[in-house]
Amino acid sequence: RRVVIVHRAGEDQEIREAVATEGLSREIEYVEGGKERFESVHRGLTHLRLNPPKVILIHDSARPFLTDRMIDQSIQEASHNGGCTVAIPLTDTLKRSDGEMLIETLPRDSLYRIQTPQTFDYQFLLEAHEEFHQAPVKGITDDCMLLERKGFRIGLVLGDERNIKVTTPFDLKLAEVIYRESVTS
Repeated sequence: RRVVIVHRAGEDQEIREAVATEGLSREIEYVEGGKERFESVHRGLTHLRLNPPKVILIHDSARPFLTDRMIDQSIQEASHNGGCTVAIPLTDTLKRSDGEMLIETLPRDSLYRIQTPQTFDYQFLLEAHEEFHQAPVKGITDDCMLLERKGFRIGLVLGDERNIKVTTPFDLKLAEVIYRESVTS
């Protein structure tokens, strides 16, 4: 398995030093990302073009609690069905609003919170990204949406509540608790 880290411009040395302190046994490939998420993913996909993998996992570094189970199950599912994403069934009730008043309640039994990794047949994802770069569409927020627009059905792999996306100060505090718990257990 290859690992490619796509990083922000100007952070190459900092990322390499951080990875070196972890003492990882595998070789890591580094690619400078773009201004937007899709540009970064596209650059990572393009980097792999000369020696493409069969399956590729796209994972946000903002989710530091990825597990081996998620990786293994995602690879298995994508190898079988062409694509999948890690997801958690909703337990909260969701409501749609017009900005002032509630309009409707959404059926939570068919709704999921999507996490990463999102895992796909490499060629399917590369083609979807090439099409997107030729004719960008507003409102696309992840790689699943690119393939959904092409009629692609995407499987689900059970996620983990600890696989949080760290984007706010509260998330950072929660991540510290999760990390401490994982170290002591």
